[in-house]
Amino acid sequence: MRTAAGVTYIHGDHPSLWLRAGLGSTSVTSGAQSGNIKYFPCGATRSGAVSTAYKFTGQRLDDSTGLYYYGARYYDAALGRFIQADTIVPAPGNPQALNRYSYTLNNPLKYVDDSGHFAFLPVLIGGVVGGVIGGATYALSAGSSFQWGEMGAALGVGVAGGALIGTGVGIGAGVAMLASIGAGVGVLAGEVGYTVAAGEQFTTGEMLVAASANGVEGAFSAVTKSPALKIGLSGAASAAQYTLGEAVSGRTPTADGVAASTLIGLGTGVLETGLSGGGGKSTLDRFPDAFQGHPAAPVQRFREQLRPMIRKELAWDAAFGWARSTGTEYAGDKVSGTGVVGQAVTATQRAVQDAVRRVQQTRQQAR
Repeated sequence: MRTAAGVTYIHGDHPSLWLRAGLGSTSVTSGAQSGNIKYFPCGATRSGAVSTAYKFTGQRLDDSTGLYYYGARYYDAALGRFIQADTIVPAPGNPQALNRYSYTLNNPLKYVDDSGHFAFLPVLIGGVVGGVIGGATYALSAGSSFQWGEMGAALGVGVAGGALIGTGVGIGAGVAMLASIGAGVGVLAGEVGYTVAAGEQFTTGEMLVAASANGVEGAFSAVTKSPALKIGLSGAASAAQYTLGEAVSGRTPTADGVAASTLIGLGTGVLETGLSGGGGKSTLDRFPDAFQGHPAAPVQRFREQLRPMIRKELAWDAAFGWARSTGTEYAGDKVSGTGVVGQAVTATQRAVQDAVRRVQQTRQQAR
């Protein structure tokens, strides 16, 4: 920090944002103006002084009011309370979160509040990343049929999917958090899967259907306790994508297409359940802290709970959601209207008739 007196260096009580050994509070200044400061648990000054306004947890202290500015709200360190209510209840299942004026669930020795309420930065970052994924996928797949209107739709859906993931990271509200992340992953997986499979045959309506169907499946699949239900949701999402996609394109869905898309969805659901290491356990069983909400600040919460959960569980949802969406699109093009279902039904009927005839012949011979 440079002032008229010279350069003053500010030293916090942690080595970095990512390897936090303390709370990020300013503890010592050196150089032109040296000093040290100690705090009470909720942030009021215990002793000492430093020549900077950025003190407890690195937030700015307004000397005229004696309040800390946390971006969204002002905080009274003497009371250990914000002076405005939070706009959300971050963890409805935790009684400590029900007081919307409280600071870090009344545990200031362990946690910090980076923003004062819901973290918008993860939403912004997620939206940007999602938009890049959606737009880049379309640009690489469209070829000579590239249209700016379709590019805008692809960007918009990508932004929506990424923002849903960011919302889950920022809000940290138990099951709602996980459902938001699952929905975002599903939207992006459905969009990318459809776009890659459709190529130059891309239509905005079908892409929106694919993203929506997979987004709904992703939200419910992320929070379901039943592997069988998760498999069923996968099959239903695939069938819905095919049926609605045909409808918005002015085509009539066929029994062949519905059957093929449903089988693709069920198959990917079985593979995902088997390969993701669930062992019959639900996501709730494997990541209980993520469902119950986490009282840490967004960076801490993401590092401690959400990142492992996304890596181990939702990465599978993304991969198999993409495979399901891609397979469903191919099923609509290659299987629909071929009469495969009718042929299979006819073959099954013949097989049953032959079996009955053999049983009757065997009985007659035995007499």
